[in-house]
Amino acid sequence: MLSARLRKLEVEANTAFDQYGDLYFEGGVSSFYLWDLEHGFAGVILIKKAGDGSKIKGCWDSIHVVKVQEKSSGRIAHYKLTSTVMLWLQTNKSGSGTMNLGGSLTTQMEKDETVSNYSPHIANIGRLVEDMEKHQKYTE
Repeated sequence: MLSARLRKLEVEANTAFDQYGDLYFEGGVSSFYLWDLEHGFAGVILIKKAGDGSKIKGCWDSIHVVKVQEKSSGRIAHYKLTSTVMLWLQTNKSGSGTMNLGGSLTTQMEKDETVSNYSPHIANIGRLVEDMEKHQKYTE
């Protein structure tokens, strides 16, 4: 059973990541799920954006798994984020015919962040996800 504290955080995070999806993906679907751990909590953020244009079809799927361990002071938390992006697209042009392309990329980062009223867990996780997706989009 999810603790009341995490359930409240989960509801707030779903609202925040709906806005994230609107800003960065011009819509799409997102879900944020949390669960308690013995020392902290963990969660997953799922984002899906599909496009179905007349000449190009495609889909972007992001899976972000985060593990949060709060330090004894309560003001610092250690975040471990593992992110996978899966991309698929299909074009159909008269000159080249149908082309399918797909791939995935998984990356991981760990970071200690201050936790406060100004920068709660949702903001910290949001920044980590944003930084990770930027990194994944522009990886060569």
